[in-house]
Amino acid sequence: MSYRAATVTLHWQSTSRLSTKKIGSVMHTMDEAAADRATRPTLTDREIEVLRTWLICDTKQAAARTLFITAATVNTHITRIRDKYEAAGRAANTKAALLARALQDGLITVEEL
Repeated sequence: MSYRAATVTLHWQSTSRLSTKKIGSVMHTMDEAAADRATRPTLTDREIEVLRTWLICDTKQAAARTLFITAATVNTHITRIRDKYEAAGRAANTKAALLARALQDGLITVEEL
């Protein structure tokens, strides 16, 4: 449902049974969800694969061997991922910070580590 459609629906419902406070709460939740989507960078499938592999492995060299690519290619992907997080306002300058972002965004689970 689009933001406008939700607003119209809520407006109609407000005249029947929803209180202004409830409408405000729903709209705030919708705004938070939209803001959350806006702060998540759009990673390619390959970037996600490289990130996940690197987070599971000890080193970029080990991730490269697993993916049959060079360590320089892993580094390029990680650099681009970091740039995308930086542009989204969620800097991740260390492996630990990238792990935190991947967990927050559902790209990897604790069980996979």
